[in-house]
Amino acid sequence: SFRLLHPVSGAVHNLSDRLAPEQAARGFSLRDYGEPVYMFGQVAGTGELKVLRMLPFRQRLDGSGGGDRDDLFEVCTLSSSARWRGMQGPPRSFVWNEWTRVVVGGVVYCLSVAAYFAVVNRRADEQGWIVRFDLEAEEWRPSIKGPRGLNGGRNLYTNQVTLANLHGSLVIVHGSSRIMDLWFLKDSEEGLWAKQYSVQIERSGHLSPMHPLLVLEDGRIVTVIRSMGLLQIYDPRTSTFASLMMLRHSSRVSVHTGSFLSLHGEN
Repeated sequence: SFRLLHPVSGAVHNLSDRLAPEQAARGFSLRDYGEPVYMFGQVAGTGELKVLRMLPFRQRLDGSGGGDRDDLFEVCTLSSSARWRGMQGPPRSFVWNEWTRVVVGGVVYCLSVAAYFAVVNRRADEQGWIVRFDLEAEEWRPSIKGPRGLNGGRNLYTNQVTLANLHGSLVIVHGSSRIMDLWFLKDSEEGLWAKQYSVQIERSGHLSPMHPLLVLEDGRIVTVIRSMGLLQIYDPRTSTFASLMMLRHSSRVSVHTGSFLSLHGEN
Protein backbone atom coordinates (compact mmCIF):
# COMPACT_ATOMS: atom_id res chain seq x y z
CA SER A 1 0.00 0.00 0.00
CA PHE A 2 1.04 3.63 -0.54
CA ARG A 3 0.29 6.55 1.74
CA LEU A 4 0.92 10.30 1.77
CA LEU A 5 1.72 11.89 5.14
CA HIS A 6 1.23 15.59 5.95
CA PRO A 7 4.26 16.42 8.17
CA VAL A 8 2.49 19.29 9.98
CA SER A 9 -1.06 18.06 10.60
CA GLY A 10 -0.19 14.38 10.67
CA ALA A 11 -3.02 13.61 8.23
CA VAL A 12 -2.55 10.39 6.28
CA HIS A 13 -3.99 9.78 2.80
CA ASN A 14 -4.33 6.14 1.80
CA LEU A 15 -4.01 5.71 -1.97
CA SER A 16 -6.29 3.09 -3.45
CA ASP A 17 -4.57 -0.02 -4.79
CA ARG A 18 -7.40 -0.60 -7.29
CA LEU A 19 -7.44 0.36 -10.94
CA ALA A 20 -9.60 3.24 -12.15
CA PRO A 21 -13.15 1.95 -12.88
CA GLU A 22 -12.83 2.69 -16.60
CA GLN A 23 -9.54 0.74 -16.74
CA ALA A 24 -11.08 -2.26 -14.97
CA ALA A 25 -14.09 -2.10 -17.31
CA ARG A 26 -11.73 -2.55 -20.26
CA GLY A 27 -10.52 -5.83 -18.80
CA PHE A 28 -7.20 -4.58 -17.41
CA SER A 29 -5.83 -6.26 -14.29
CA LEU A 30 -3.14 -5.19 -11.82
CA ARG A 31 -1.55 -8.61 -12.26
CA ASP A 32 -0.33 -7.52 -15.69
CA TYR A 33 1.51 -4.44 -14.41
CA GLY A 34 4.68 -3.87 -12.44
CA GLU A 35 5.24 -1.74 -9.36
CA PRO A 36 3.50 1.62 -9.85
CA VAL A 37 5.27 4.98 -9.85
CA TYR A 38 3.62 7.87 -8.00
CA MET A 39 4.20 11.58 -8.69
CA PHE A 40 2.68 13.99 -6.15
CA GLY A 41 2.08 17.70 -6.64
CA GLN A 42 -0.07 20.69 -5.69
CA VAL A 43 -2.12 22.69 -8.19
CA ALA A 44 -1.01 26.31 -7.98
CA GLY A 45 -4.39 27.85 -8.81
CA THR A 46 -6.66 25.82 -6.52
CA GLY A 47 -4.27 24.33 -3.95
CA GLU A 48 -5.61 20.84 -4.72
CA LEU A 49 -3.27 17.95 -4.02
CA LYS A 50 -3.06 15.44 -6.87
CA VAL A 51 -1.18 12.25 -7.65
CA LEU A 52 -0.24 10.87 -11.06
CA ARG A 53 0.16 7.09 -11.09
CA MET A 54 2.09 5.27 -13.82
CA LEU A 55 1.66 1.50 -14.13
CA PRO A 56 4.30 -0.18 -16.34
CA PHE A 57 2.96 -3.09 -18.39
CA ARG A 58 4.83 -6.37 -18.11
CA GLN A 59 4.50 -9.25 -20.57
CA ARG A 60 3.20 -12.41 -18.99
CA LEU A 61 5.87 -14.90 -18.11
CA ASP A 62 4.54 -17.47 -20.59
CA GLY A 63 4.60 -14.83 -23.36
CA SER A 64 0.88 -15.10 -23.95
CA GLY A 65 -1.50 -12.17 -24.44
CA GLY A 66 -1.06 -8.50 -23.82
CA GLY A 67 0.82 -7.81 -27.03
CA ASP A 68 -1.17 -4.63 -27.64
CA ARG A 69 -1.22 -3.42 -24.05
CA ASP A 70 0.44 -0.15 -23.05
CA ASP A 71 1.47 1.34 -19.74
CA LEU A 72 -1.48 2.75 -17.77
CA PHE A 73 -1.74 6.29 -16.43
CA GLU A 74 -4.18 7.43 -13.75
CA VAL A 75 -4.69 10.53 -11.63
CA CYS A 76 -6.55 11.23 -8.40
CA THR A 77 -7.34 14.25 -6.25
CA LEU A 78 -6.71 13.77 -2.55
CA SER A 79 -10.06 14.11 -0.83
CA SER A 80 -12.44 12.06 1.28
CA SER A 81 -13.74 10.33 -1.87
CA ALA A 82 -10.42 10.05 -3.72
CA ARG A 83 -10.38 7.51 -6.53
CA TRP A 84 -8.27 6.95 -9.60
CA ARG A 85 -9.31 8.31 -12.99
CA GLY A 86 -7.92 6.79 -16.17
CA MET A 87 -5.80 9.09 -18.36
CA GLN A 88 -4.52 8.92 -21.92
CA GLY A 89 -0.86 7.95 -22.23
CA PRO A 90 1.92 10.48 -23.01
CA PRO A 91 2.88 11.47 -26.57
CA ARG A 92 6.41 10.07 -26.10
CA SER A 93 7.86 7.26 -24.00
CA PHE A 94 10.05 8.30 -21.09
CA VAL A 95 12.68 6.79 -18.79
CA TRP A 96 11.33 4.86 -15.78
CA ASN A 97 13.92 6.06 -13.28
CA GLU A 98 13.53 7.92 -9.99
CA TRP A 99 16.03 10.62 -11.06
CA THR A 100 14.45 11.24 -14.48
CA ARG A 101 11.06 12.48 -13.28
CA VAL A 102 10.20 15.46 -11.09
CA VAL A 103 7.28 17.71 -10.14
CA VAL A 104 7.70 21.50 -10.39
CA GLY A 105 4.85 23.96 -9.86
CA GLY A 106 2.04 21.44 -10.34
CA VAL A 107 3.54 19.94 -13.50
CA VAL A 108 5.08 16.47 -13.79
CA TYR A 109 8.21 16.40 -15.95
CA CYS A 110 9.79 13.19 -17.31
CA LEU A 111 12.90 12.74 -19.47
CA SER A 112 12.05 11.10 -22.78
CA VAL A 113 13.79 7.91 -23.88
CA ALA A 114 14.81 9.57 -27.16
CA ALA A 115 16.50 12.45 -25.33
CA TYR A 116 18.36 10.13 -22.97
CA PHE A 117 19.94 8.11 -25.76
CA ALA A 118 20.57 11.22 -27.87
CA VAL A 119 22.80 12.62 -25.11
CA VAL A 120 24.48 9.38 -24.08
CA ASN A 121 25.27 8.46 -27.70
CA ARG A 122 26.13 12.09 -28.60
CA ARG A 123 23.64 12.30 -31.44
CA ALA A 124 21.91 15.41 -32.76
CA ASP A 125 19.59 17.37 -30.46
CA GLU A 126 16.10 15.97 -29.95
CA GLN A 127 13.01 18.17 -30.07
CA GLY A 128 10.86 16.37 -27.51
CA TRP A 129 13.25 16.07 -24.59
CA ILE A 130 10.89 16.56 -21.67
CA VAL A 131 7.42 15.02 -21.45
CA ARG A 132 5.10 16.98 -19.13
CA PHE A 133 1.73 16.40 -17.48
CA ASP A 134 -0.34 19.31 -16.16
CA LEU A 135 -1.95 18.21 -12.87
CA GLU A 136 -4.51 21.04 -12.89
CA ALA A 137 -5.79 20.40 -16.43
CA GLU A 138 -5.08 16.65 -16.10
CA GLU A 139 -3.63 16.45 -19.58
CA TRP A 140 -0.30 16.09 -21.35
CA ARG A 141 1.24 19.31 -22.60
CA PRO A 142 3.54 19.67 -25.65
CA SER A 143 7.02 18.30 -25.02
CA ILE A 144 9.89 20.68 -24.25
CA LYS A 145 13.04 21.02 -26.33
CA GLY A 146 16.39 20.39 -24.68
CA PRO A 147 19.47 22.66 -24.45
CA ARG A 148 21.26 23.21 -27.73
CA GLY A 149 24.54 21.33 -28.11
CA LEU A 150 23.96 19.04 -25.15
CA ASN A 151 25.09 15.87 -26.91
CA GLY A 152 28.21 14.81 -25.07
CA GLY A 153 30.32 17.92 -25.70
CA ARG A 154 33.43 18.08 -23.55
CA ASN A 155 32.16 15.26 -21.31
CA LEU A 156 33.87 12.40 -23.11
CA TYR A 157 31.92 9.69 -21.32
CA THR A 158 28.44 10.85 -20.40
CA ASN A 159 26.99 8.62 -17.70
CA GLN A 160 24.21 10.83 -16.36
CA VAL A 161 21.21 12.66 -17.80
CA THR A 162 18.70 13.28 -15.02
CA LEU A 163 16.16 15.87 -13.83
CA ALA A 164 15.98 17.91 -10.63
CA ASN A 165 13.90 20.61 -8.97
CA LEU A 166 16.19 23.39 -7.72
CA HIS A 167 14.83 26.73 -6.48
CA GLY A 168 11.47 25.80 -8.04
CA SER A 169 13.06 25.42 -11.48
CA LEU A 170 13.29 22.39 -13.74
CA VAL A 171 16.94 21.38 -14.11
CA ILE A 172 18.69 18.95 -16.47
CA VAL A 173 21.71 17.33 -14.80
CA HIS A 174 24.29 16.37 -17.42
CA GLY A 175 27.31 14.59 -16.00
CA SER A 176 30.40 12.51 -16.61
CA SER A 177 33.03 11.12 -14.27
CA ARG A 178 34.62 14.59 -14.04
CA ILE A 179 31.96 17.28 -14.60
CA MET A 180 28.29 17.76 -13.67
CA ASP A 181 26.54 20.59 -15.55
CA LEU A 182 23.23 22.00 -14.27
CA TRP A 183 20.96 23.46 -16.97
CA PHE A 184 18.02 25.56 -15.68
CA LEU A 185 14.85 25.90 -17.77
CA LYS A 186 14.13 29.58 -18.49
CA ASP A 187 11.33 29.34 -21.06
CA SER A 188 9.37 26.11 -21.51
CA GLU A 189 7.60 27.22 -24.67
CA GLU A 190 10.79 28.22 -26.48
CA GLY A 191 12.92 25.47 -24.94
CA LEU A 192 15.37 28.03 -23.54
CA TRP A 193 17.92 26.71 -21.01
CA ALA A 194 20.85 28.30 -19.18
CA LYS A 195 23.83 26.45 -17.71
CA GLN A 196 24.20 28.02 -14.26
CA TYR A 197 26.58 25.57 -12.58
CA SER A 198 29.42 23.34 -13.75
CA VAL A 199 30.50 21.12 -10.85
CA GLN A 200 34.05 19.79 -10.97
CA ILE A 201 34.09 16.18 -9.76
CA GLU A 202 37.34 14.82 -8.36
CA ARG A 203 36.29 11.16 -8.32
CA SER A 204 37.73 10.47 -11.78
CA GLY A 205 37.36 6.70 -11.46
CA HIS A 206 33.80 6.70 -10.15
CA LEU A 207 30.86 6.65 -12.56
CA SER A 208 27.87 6.62 -10.20
CA PRO A 209 25.42 9.48 -10.84
CA MET A 210 25.55 12.44 -8.48
CA HIS A 211 22.20 14.11 -7.88
CA PRO A 212 21.74 17.73 -6.68
CA LEU A 213 19.11 18.13 -3.97
CA LEU A 214 19.28 21.78 -2.97
CA VAL A 215 21.13 25.03 -3.69
CA LEU A 216 21.81 26.86 -0.42
CA GLU A 217 21.59 30.64 -0.01
CA ASP A 218 25.38 30.99 -0.20
CA GLY A 219 25.52 29.09 -3.51
CA ARG A 220 26.71 25.76 -2.16
CA ILE A 221 24.98 22.66 -3.57
CA VAL A 222 23.78 19.70 -1.51
CA THR A 223 24.28 16.48 -3.49
CA VAL A 224 23.67 12.80 -2.94
CA ILE A 225 25.37 9.74 -4.44
CA ARG A 226 22.86 7.06 -3.59
CA SER A 227 24.95 4.11 -4.75
CA MET A 228 27.68 5.16 -2.30
CA GLY A 229 25.26 6.25 0.43
CA LEU A 230 27.01 9.62 0.54
CA LEU A 231 25.52 13.08 1.20
CA GLN A 232 27.85 15.98 0.35
CA ILE A 233 27.98 19.76 -0.05
CA TYR A 234 29.79 21.23 -3.06
CA ASP A 235 31.27 24.74 -2.83
CA PRO A 236 31.58 26.27 -6.34
CA ARG A 237 33.91 28.98 -5.02
CA THR A 238 36.59 26.46 -4.08
CA SER A 239 35.47 23.51 -6.26
CA THR A 240 35.59 21.26 -3.20
CA PHE A 241 33.25 18.78 -1.53
CA ALA A 242 32.51 18.40 2.18
CA SER A 243 30.88 15.18 3.36
CA LEU A 244 27.76 15.54 5.50
CA MET A 245 26.94 11.95 6.37
CA MET A 246 26.86 8.37 5.20
CA LEU A 247 23.44 6.91 4.40
CA ARG A 248 22.23 3.38 4.37
CA HIS A 249 22.46 1.83 0.93
CA SER A 250 18.65 1.65 0.58
CA SER A 251 18.02 5.19 1.84
CA ARG A 252 16.23 7.74 -0.35
CA VAL A 253 16.66 11.44 0.23
CA SER A 254 14.41 14.34 -0.74
CA VAL A 255 13.90 17.94 0.34
CA HIS A 256 11.01 19.32 2.42
CA THR A 257 10.67 23.06 1.72
CA GLY A 258 7.93 23.91 4.23
CA SER A 259 7.91 24.22 7.99
CA PHE A 260 7.55 21.29 10.37
CA LEU A 261 5.88 23.56 12.94
CA SER A 262 2.13 23.17 13.26
CA LEU A 263 -0.30 25.99 12.62
CA HIS A 264 -0.70 26.37 16.40
CA GLY A 265 3.02 26.91 16.99
CA GLU A 266 3.61 23.50 18.53
CA ASN A 267 6.77 21.50 17.78
